[in-house]
This record gives sequence, C-alpha cells and structure tokens, in this order.
Amino acid sequence: MVSASIERELSAETFPIRDGVFVAVVGPSGAGKDTVIGYARARFADETRLEFVRRVITRPSDVASEDHDTLADAAFVEAEADGAFAISW
Repeated sequence: MVSASIERELSAETFPIRDGVFVAVVGPSGAGKDTVIGYARARFADETRLEFVRRVITRPSDVASEDHDTLADAAFVEAEADGAFAISW
C-alpha cells in the first residue's frame, strides 16, 4: 500500500495514520472484510484517534454473517441527502 508507506514516512510518531486519513476495506461478498475489520477493531481498541463506522445497506440483513445496519431504499436516499454518510455508492 503506497499510501500507508507515505504516511509512515511523513509521520514522526510510531502510529502511521494521521488525522484525516480514510481507510476503506472493500471486496466481494465472503472475501473476509468483516474479519479484517474485526481484527483492526480489536487491535486498535485503545486507540482513541480511530473511528470504526457501521455499514448501512439497502438489502436484507444477514445477521449470521454480516455486521451492518439496514435501511429501506427511500430511507437510505433520505439519510444520504441529509449528509448522514461520509461516503456512499
């Protein structure tokens, strides 16, 4: 990851991610995104500078395998218009 290398070089601290850095974990269904996020959440549990957001999706929730919130299409569009999300697609 080039951006992580740059952040590490620019930071005098041992923690390489500075204010304003956005890290996205993306991949196809079943690729292990929740596992990676769960590891990071546990690893950085005491790091007060990090925020872990919850995914909000418009399809039915699969509570057995996915950690997210579900909204109906219209509610999602309204929340998005109200600025509820840092990023959406």
